[in-house]
Amino acid sequence: MRRRFKGITETGGVSVKISLRRLASVVGIGGVLLLPGAVSAHGGGDYTAFATVISPTVDGVLDESEWGITSYAVAFPSLGTATVRFLRTDSDLYVGVVVKDPSATAAATLGAYFDENHDGLATIGDDAWLAGIGASSGQDLSSNSDGYFPDAQNDTVAAGTISGGDVVFEFTHPLCTDYTGDMCTSGPGPLGIDFEYRSTSDSGAASAPGVSIFSPGDWANLTLQAVDHVAPDRVKVTAPVAGSTVRGTVPVAADAFDNVGVTSVHFRYYDGPTETYYELGTDTSSPYTATFDSTVVPNRAGLSGTVYATARDAAGNQTTVGNGIAVDNSGPPTITSASISITGDTSDIAGAASALIANIPRDAIRGAQGGGPSSA
Repeated sequence: MRRRFKGITETGGVSVKISLRRLASVVGIGGVLLLPGAVSAHGGGDYTAFATVISPTVDGVLDESEWGITSYAVAFPSLGTATVRFLRTDSDLYVGVVVKDPSATAAATLGAYFDENHDGLATIGDDAWLAGIGASSGQDLSSNSDGYFPDAQNDTVAAGTISGGDVVFEFTHPLCTDYTGDMCTSGPGPLGIDFEYRSTSDSGAASAPGVSIFSPGDWANLTLQAVDHVAPDRVKVTAPVAGSTVRGTVPVAADAFDNVGVTSVHFRYYDGPTETYYELGTDTSSPYTATFDSTVVPNRAGLSGTVYATARDAAGNQTTVGNGIAVDNSGPPTITSASISITGDTSDIAGAASALIANIPRDAIRGAQGGGPSSA
């Protein structure tokens, strides 16, 4: 792959060192020369890269469920406010940024800067990842005491989109590679992290959450959460009971436990003969329940239908179990846990003003004069 920078060509493994200010005029990322700074306490906040075993698609659209995590507010002076969020797998770090900027154009760009050990010094292994609008817009840079230079090995994958005043950037990069210019970490860190945003090709660049990318010691802390590979265990469908026959609308329920915590249990019914799934619902808190209207599925004898429960934890690990059941809606419906009020001559109803009726077929509650069951 050949990349040309204002008449300077980088081919194969030959790298061309370039200061960040020089790079700004080349790839459109507004920047400054990052020089060594004194070690100092961070001042940009504390972030967490949440662990996941499911890698999101890098397309500039943060619509996967994996991105439904804590986000952090970042303000770019005069250019817009943003939210940032982070994910990590065993091998990669993912960064998602949404900038609220109605004046942004297709020339908008974002840089993510990392101080590998957050020591306040720009040294080999302190990366910069760059993104523009569009797919496959990533550029990988490495640092030394003079500034940043394009990596001979570009490991940054990035994409950006603009929609309704939202400018979205999505990055991923390996946590560790065999290239000496890349950062290499498995966590927990913290890493130093800062962002630099440019709204248009003519606008100035703004840095956040750190006051200035001249000073890595003022950047935010990014801690990498350990990846949990233990799937929820002791998952059991408790209703309907395996081997039972259901009719009408019945409750479904499950128990689930996880070493960290169950985030949701999703229920579905599988009709074996037609190989069709019917979604029954998701519950995010214990006890985990939903309802199953069996009248919308075909009657099935034996165990040709199955009620499944899938328990999932925050890392995306999941366990699915099921109970085989039969469905029979050919007979009269059943009233379950209904309360019926009865009024009339108290002598006719043995002095009772009301009665609780539970699990009684409809035919059994039709009465005849004198209190006996009706044959009609």
